[in-house]
Amino acid sequence: MKHHLSFALLFCVVLSGISADAEVRYSGGAGTLQSPYLISTRDDWIAIAGNIEDYSSYFELTKNIEFPDGLTIEPIAGEGTGAVFQGVLDGRGFALYCPTVDCRGEEFGGLFARVDGGTIKNLTLWDANILNGECSGSLVGQLKGGLISKC
Repeated sequence: MKHHLSFALLFCVVLSGISADAEVRYSGGAGTLQSPYLISTRDDWIAIAGNIEDYSSYFELTKNIEFPDGLTIEPIAGEGTGAVFQGVLDGRGFALYCPTVDCRGEEFGGLFARVDGGTIKNLTLWDANILNGECSGSLVGQLKGGLISKC
């Protein structure tokens, strides 16, 4: 009985040591230059817009990503976030196919609404549909002091 109690106690201690920091974000990576967040799925891409705390991180596409008809996504760094994208996204030559980005009510519309000091490179955007936005671009609505390269 004593061994069962010790094992149960040890198991609880080990489980309590697993924190939210151990949470897997996206398809892997740590968001750093050496270990960028890996974007491999549509859900990974959609998650970027919702994780404002990652807007200054490094991201890398690992394959082409398709968005089906009828799926509307939010722009990254839209006005509602109160943030700008300052990170680095390296598409590695891969493409985003047919995204529909809902920028209605936004001053700046695009896959990335506002980029300030960030870098977007090596990304192909194929047949994008940007809904409204006063100042719109397919890739970026507003770029301040950032870099777009080979897109």
